[in-house]
Amino acid sequence: MNEPSEIIKDDSLTQMLRDWIESKRVCRMEIPDTGYGWFTVLSGFEREKDTDFLAIDPIAGLEKLLSSAGSREVSFQFLEKDGVRCFFKTRIVRVLSNKIRAELPKVIHRLQKRSFFRIDALSGTEMSFHLCPEREEKAKVKDYSIGGVSFFIEDGVGLEVNERITEIRLGLPQRKGLNWVHIPAAVIKRIEKDVQGREVCALEFLEVAERTKEQLWNNMLETQRRTLLKLNKAS
Repeated sequence: MNEPSEIIKDDSLTQMLRDWIESKRVCRMEIPDTGYGWFTVLSGFEREKDTDFLAIDPIAGLEKLLSSAGSREVSFQFLEKDGVRCFFKTRIVRVLSNKIRAELPKVIHRLQKRSFFRIDALSGTEMSFHLCPEREEKAKVKDYSIGGVSFFIEDGVGLEVNERITEIRLGLPQRKGLNWVHIPAAVIKRIEKDVQGREVCALEFLEVAERTKEQLWNNMLETQRRTLLKLNKAS
């Protein structure tokens, strides 16, 4: 890990894990250097023969993938409420039908920089914004975070890096329709093409009220939970 990080260990580490377990915080588990990754949750602590372990919700086919990778090491990534990411690595001890058992991590890395972990937008996520008071544009959202959003640029929309846009309305799908989030202003940080050749614009929010951050945070957790539920039903 190249980014500066705070090292969490000992009692602070145990408390952080306990908080994630009790809140059922969705996390990203990956087998390093393989491309295999899943959303899951930590389900609790377990003790066997005077040794403490971490219990994780089951993932179909994990044992086979660990064998093909030639390693039982996995990494976990959590998103804190303030937009900061936390990481730790551990080793899978046993894969059962109803749970995964892993060694307790020795340290958790909490990034000192707010890198604003992004999540892929659900189908139907949309936004509108103003380039000037009288000109409103609409777009489909690619991904978003507490600190910004990326969207697909329609033909004929002239945008430039460092250009300021205002009156952003982000429509986030929920069970009863779209939940609209208002961000007063943002700046264009990047314009690039995705792997399919579509033009994508990345914005950084300039003004975000605490209530809005809370709204975005809750929606991101709900989106991850819905993704996790869908993956579990498909497995």
